Amino acid sequence: MISRFTAVGIPLELATRVASFQDLGSALSLIEVADATKRSLTLVAQVHFQLMGWLGLGWFADRIMQLPADGHWPLQAKNALRDDLGNVQSGLTMCLLSSFRDNDDAGTLCARWMDSNRAAVERATRVIEELRTVSSPDATMLSVALRELRTLS
Repeated sequence: MISRFTAVGIPLELATRVASFQDLGSALSLIEVADATKRSLTLVAQVHFQLMGWLGLGWFADRIMQLPADGHWPLQAKNALRDDLGNVQSGLTMCLLSSFRDNDDAGTLCARWMDSNRAAVERATRVIEELRTVSSPDATMLSVALRELRTLS
């Protein structure tokens, strides 16, 4: 995202600040998950971002942000997909932390969760990998992939 901003002439420092705002949207959800699971906010954030990386959700979010928004309904669809992805991420984090009550580190918890949900994780990652082969996935494709991700939680 930073490179897209700097490519159009926005100074690097400002581009970095603006790009970080994307993660602020997760903050309230992470606090809610920490409260509901009685886990530290640090652990919740680590699990959240580890899952995001392992499942390729950052790439997925970038594809959503690149969707055209040339009108009221395309913009609504884009915003809905973005919100749905955030809800899926929070739901996955909640599911994982509710499944394993021990105090392992985020990496261990994520590995255990992914191992215990191997078939569903493989199916979801296969869909995302397939999407990665498409130069510009559209809202329909992203919606179907998001549905597959939703089955993980």
